[in-house]
Amino acid sequence: MRLPHPGPLVLYSTYVNTLSMEFFIFAALLIAGRQTEEDIMRRSALLSMCVVIVSDVAWTNLHPKPVSLRLAAVAAGGAVLAQGMNLAIAFGAVPSLEYSSAFARPLLPAAGLCWIVVGQFGTDYIVTTNRSPARYLQLAWITVMVAGSSLSLVGWLRNAPGFLVFLALLPSLLSFVWLTVASLLSFQEEQTTTTVSDATASEDLLTLALPRATKFLAFAFTSVYGEAFNDITTDLTVRRALSAGDSTLQLSYNGAVLASMCCGLVTETLAAGAASRTFAALWGLCQLMRCAGIGFLSPENWQLMFAFCFFDKLTGPLGSAAMDTALLALIRRDGGGSTPSTWRRVPANGMWTLRYPAELLQRTSCQMLLLRTGGSMPVWVSMSFTTLSVAFVFHTLRPGATGDVKKVN
Repeated sequence: MRLPHPGPLVLYSTYVNTLSMEFFIFAALLIAGRQTEEDIMRRSALLSMCVVIVSDVAWTNLHPKPVSLRLAAVAAGGAVLAQGMNLAIAFGAVPSLEYSSAFARPLLPAAGLCWIVVGQFGTDYIVTTNRSPARYLQLAWITVMVAGSSLSLVGWLRNAPGFLVFLALLPSLLSFVWLTVASLLSFQEEQTTTTVSDATASEDLLTLALPRATKFLAFAFTSVYGEAFNDITTDLTVRRALSAGDSTLQLSYNGAVLASMCCGLVTETLAAGAASRTFAALWGLCQLMRCAGIGFLSPENWQLMFAFCFFDKLTGPLGSAAMDTALLALIRRDGGGSTPSTWRRVPANGMWTLRYPAELLQRTSCQMLLLRTGGSMPVWVSMSFTTLSVAFVFHTLRPGATGDVKKVN
């Protein structure tokens, strides 16, 4: 007896873990009056992310396929333990310990490094099934927005550090339990397979030619700068309001995200088909409109915050799904491209592993840059990157350029 492939749950948990840091954990610390702890964790999280991304890329290229279920379950347990200790100390659940970088800097990377081998199940699921992970990102957004809104609406939560830690760890705990049960049910230590991978089990591991891999990286590391500048500017506006004790913008933001993501779950599958170019264009138009009006955001203009966030989060996953479709087409077209036989080829799983870390790096670099420039950037910067991203999707998915690409489910 086998459980279904752990890929979807791992993807969901990975996205929730990433989003909850900004929209739940940091917000909870600020609302609870723990500004010092929030600042320490925010800075340590950046360092941790750099370490984890480099390690993730190195490990995935050395070991492209997922590890055994048993080893993944152990790693998931290690991630839960490290992150649990970090959060418990930060939220004051351990009164005898004062939170500092001495705790944050080793615990955050430890949790991230353990999660690398768990996350491989999600990467393998995406590359094998040729499906965009946008739907799992949308579910993660809904989860985190409900949790984040509850901080302002349910007063006793800010005084319940143990419960807050449990909520933050719940997705990782679910993945740990799933992998543990799956490993116990499996008599052989081998990765689970999906219906698609069963049909392709005899195929060699998909690899990319270096020119194709370079093209993939060039877009992966520039694809969301246009959106990131707008998002970080909005996040910093909300952060300033929260620090001043005003949660109006946060509630408006969270409400808009919840409404848009529920709508997006219905329309997301369209972005993986023939409508990819249309949704990429809608996403680009939304970002250009945000560029023009983002300077008017304030606690008094919460209606504008709601409108901007609703249309951004509605078109964002659709645009992301369109970009995923273009990148997956780039990976799978013509078997990953051709080069002289003496040239080294790169595992497709290793390339796709960079997709989400590249987005995080872009958003983090935008945040650090905006913090240094007072929270604003010239409008043309975001507009230029947005136009470039839309142009890539249109060019890659243009009629007649499909090549040998499997249909996206």
